[in-house]
Amino acid sequence: MFETEFEVDWADCDPAGIVFYPHFFRFMDTALQRLLRARGLTQAVFRGEFGSIGTPLLEANARFRSPARPGDRLTIRVSKAEWRGRAFRLDYRASIAERLVFEGFETRICAAEVEGRLQAIAAPERLRAA
Repeated sequence: MFETEFEVDWADCDPAGIVFYPHFFRFMDTALQRLLRARGLTQAVFRGEFGSIGTPLLEANARFRSPARPGDRLTIRVSKAEWRGRAFRLDYRASIAERLVFEGFETRICAAEVEGRLQAIAAPERLRAA
């Protein structure tokens, strides 16, 4: 499991003063990038060492449980990397203190550009271990 925090900014919110839902997907993506960086897997490593363009998103979903507002400290936990062939799924759970804000998941692949097209490639062991 990996955990990271975000402080909700006014720019994350809609006119009602609560986080506009697309920003939760940005928070999930940023949490994944932070997890990868913490494990030494930068975008430069993906391109140079793995010959990959990164981990494109295949599917994303979220269930919103309660609002988040400017100034809230949002803690996101990334867990349960589940591999399905060349794809992997990550689960996300976000809370403010003990209050659940959202749950979600992403399904991604490790991909390379082959003859001008994106193609799933076998995930390097370092990515699987992360």
